[in-house]
Amino acid sequence: MYTLTDSVASVEVMPEYDFKCVCKKLETQHRTTNGRKFVYKWGQYYSASMSLRWVSQTDKEQLNTWWSENTKLMWYPTSDATQVESVIFANNEAPIGGVEKPYVDLFKGKLQLESY
Repeated sequence: MYTLTDSVASVEVMPEYDFKCVCKKLETQHRTTNGRKFVYKWGQYYSASMSLRWVSQTDKEQLNTWWSENTKLMWYPTSDATQVESVIFANNEAPIGGVEKPYVDLFKGKLQLESY
């Protein structure tokens, strides 16, 4: 279980089994004519993606509002608030949109987060 918060409101999310969390690196590599290799690291960032199911109407509205307003958020495991990542939504469309069948008041979607 993870917590996503903007310091005012919080949403606890339970990722599905497709949860993927990676640290990506921005770098360029060059090899000279004599074979020497040069690697330049420009930075790195955190990326997480996951499916969510059985999301309440309140949480759906909060997540989609944060996405719409490009809100800067904090993301951390609910059991360990010392591993905090500063993130923003990376989705191109609203993260929560589908209805979880057969319910009409529970929703599903895909959350994509990246550090900034």
